[in-house]
This record gives sequence, C-alpha cells and structure tokens, in this order.
Amino acid sequence: MREIGRDEWNKFIQRIPQVNLMQSWEYGEAQAASRHIRAQRFVLSNEQGQPFALLQTLTFMLPLIGGIARINRGPLLFEGPEYGKDTPEPLMRAAVAAVKTAARTYKWRILRFIPEFADNESTRSILVSAGLRKSRAPAWGSITLNLKRTPEELLSNMSHAWRKNLKAADRAGLELEEDTSRAGVDNLLLRYSKMQKTKDFQGISKNLIYGLSEQRGPRWDLRILSALKGGERIGGILFIGHGDTCTAIVNWSDEIARPLRPNNFIYWKAALLYRSLGYSWLDMGGLNEATPEGIARFKREMGGQSYRLSGEWR
Repeated sequence: MREIGRDEWNKFIQRIPQVNLMQSWEYGEAQAASRHIRAQRFVLSNEQGQPFALLQTLTFMLPLIGGIARINRGPLLFEGPEYGKDTPEPLMRAAVAAVKTAARTYKWRILRFIPEFADNESTRSILVSAGLRKSRAPAWGSITLNLKRTPEELLSNMSHAWRKNLKAADRAGLELEEDTSRAGVDNLLLRYSKMQKTKDFQGISKNLIYGLSEQRGPRWDLRILSALKGGERIGGILFIGHGDTCTAIVNWSDEIARPLRPNNFIYWKAALLYRSLGYSWLDMGGLNEATPEGIARFKREMGGQSYRLSGEWR
C-alpha cells in the first residue's frame, strides 16, 4: 500500500467498474477545501505486488488525540462486484488488512470506516474478526439504474405508476433546462435552503456543494437539470458524473407544481443524458430506513437495482 498522486489515480480509476462519488478525487478535494482536512489517496497491492484497489481517506489532527481518519465507501476494487452484489471474501480480507496497516502506519488514532461492501453476514464476520465494531449510524443504501440498457428496457423496468407519472409530465409540456454556471448553483441552493427550513432536515452543506461545483476532472460532470413550465422553474436536481456513474446530489421542487411530476421528468431526462455521455450507472442518491416512504417508493419504482452497504465501523 502506497500513497499516490493524481496522475496515477486517474490511470488506475479507469480499471474500476463502479466509482462512487465519495471515493472520487474531486470529492476529496472539495471536502479538503470546505472542511480544512487532508485527502490522502493510496493504491493497494496484493502479496505479488499487483494493484487490486484504490483508497481515499479524509484525515485531520486533533490536539492530544492525534489523527482521525474517515474512509467513506472505500476501497474501490479493480474487480469489484456490480452495485448490490457480494464482494468476494478474499478481496474483503485483503482490503480490510490494508486499512488496518494504514491506520498503524499513519497513526490514525480514530478510524471511521464505511467499506464499499454489501451488508451481509460474510462482511460482518470479516470486519468483526479484524477487531472493528459497528456504529449506530444508519447504513448507506440506494437505487442504481443500469444505463447500459436501452431506453426501451429502462422504461419497461419502471412500475406502471412511474410510467404513468412520466406521461403526465410529458402531457404537461415540461421542458428541460441544463445549467453548469455558478449562478445556477446559487439559485439551486437558495431554493434548497428554503426546502431544508420548511421540511426541517440537514442535508448537504452549502460549502461542500460549492466546493464540488468548482472541481474539474476527465470524468467529472456537474450540472443542474431543471423542469420548466411556461418558462418558470418548478423543480431542479444537481447531478454529478464521476468515473462511470452519475449521482443525484440535491433537489428541490415546487409543492404547487407536484401534480406535473417534475421529478419523474428530470430523473428520466438525466438517465437519457448521462447514458448519451457514456456513463454506465445512475445512482438515485440514497435510500435507508430514515427515508420518507413516498421518496423511497418513488426511487424503487423507477426500476433500478437496490443496494445496501454494511454501515460504519470503528
């Protein structure tokens, strides 16, 4: 295991079949800028010296305590399974051993490890055997659409209700607006902040979103997709393409315009757009036991594959 720079990272990342946002180089840079922490990147090699994974950690120092490291949805395995599938046990053991070695080498006194492993008995057994304990934080889960399928196949996988709502959006004559400007981010965050106050939830920090909007990379594509009715915005979602995946980050919608189904319209247009740009997956942006039932049903009924990770371990 050794620390690497951006050129090597960009070379290796092309070998990874599913790249989540939290392990992208750009996400680490945005976090470092918004929270004054350090992003470290490593390549993990097996006993024969062959690279088998990439790992990004976010670290910072506390007086008297020492280093604190957070590994969010890593490592990224070169031969990892598709979203929702089980990771082979030998790869999990090798990855966990490398993380433990790094903790000793870099003197991480506190480790918060959220591995990109499916939640199952095999995963839990390996992590417990490594001396890690699971925290009570909710485990990450989500729904992914396979953009390698044809538009017709994507439509056929939707529930009847989801397709019906998409047709309602088409009949309403909604139009799509794409925006990559700073002004567009400002506008989105203004509306998102109002929704946070109205619905009383924390969400993603403004500083992080601004940091993400300033990133540039060979497979980094951030844009706001909005639904327009009569030239007026009635809903918007911020998407980020990273590696072979695009992820929905934040959204807002006009409660009055909800019968026009702007979210169905935007997600469908996003699937078609990012498919045309060569991305393989669309991650709908999070789903766990705390997700309101209406939002959970909306995401499930678009017809993607659900996955759930094993949660945070320390």
